[in-house]
Amino acid sequence: MDSQQSVRILRRRAVRRIFRRRSWRVVSWGVALAVIVGAATYHFEHPVYRTSAQVLLAPENSAASLMPTPAPVRPSGYDVAQVDIVQSGPVAQAASAAMPGHPSPELLLSQVTASVDPGTDMMTIVAESGDPAEAQGAANAFGHAYIANTYRSSIVNLVAVVKGRQPQLDRIQAQITALDTRILQSSESKGDAANVGTLTAQRNLVQTQYAALFSVQQSARTMIQLTHPQASLVTAAGLPGTPISPKPLNAALFGLIVGLVIGSGIELRRAHADVGVALRTSEGTPPKRS
Repeated sequence: MDSQQSVRILRRRAVRRIFRRRSWRVVSWGVALAVIVGAATYHFEHPVYRTSAQVLLAPENSAASLMPTPAPVRPSGYDVAQVDIVQSGPVAQAASAAMPGHPSPELLLSQVTASVDPGTDMMTIVAESGDPAEAQGAANAFGHAYIANTYRSSIVNLVAVVKGRQPQLDRIQAQITALDTRILQSSESKGDAANVGTLTAQRNLVQTQYAALFSVQQSARTMIQLTHPQASLVTAAGLPGTPISPKPLNAALFGLIVGLVIGSGIELRRAHADVGVALRTSEGTPPKRS
């Protein structure tokens, strides 16, 4: 039993000595695989560039700053809704129309993501592309398209009021013109004073209706002029200089680690085999043929 233990100890020591002498082979395995993986990553993977723009969702205007008021309570799901707007078809189409080359909205939606920080009301729009200029343009275009989209949504009812009142005003104006003509004709006819009075009363009533509708339309126009976008692009996306992928150094480091593991396994197995051959030779046993 003592003899077998001694043999095992001597065998392990011999394996360690052989393995140390062959450590350069292990390093060679690691370096070779690191070079192969790093070079393959650099030459065969397409570079991807990333940049981002920041949009403030609730910028303060000068009027609000002069009259401090409590911060409005955001409705539940507001932040998620704003992200959905950024990644919607209309915003993507507007962004595509504003970009050189007009890339397809579907392609832009696959390149752009957005997130909102509830603590700062800051929305970050991130764009990734194989072309650094396209990534920059997409992030900024989506930011501007989102701001325009939310502005149009905030005034859509006011615009409807302006457009909806105009046909009514035109119709009432036509009635006023017709009544003016009849009043003039009745005034020229002698003995028709009662009819003139009736027509004049009708005209005054119609004129009052016209004035009320016109006032509503003008108020809506004024509100449109006073309404400002509820978001502002505070940080435009810059031109990315370094791609986020591929990363040949990271790939080479991974290859080095894998190569060292593989090389260690191979050289340890060879060392065990060489020690076994040496022991059988010293005992006079012919080595086994593999």
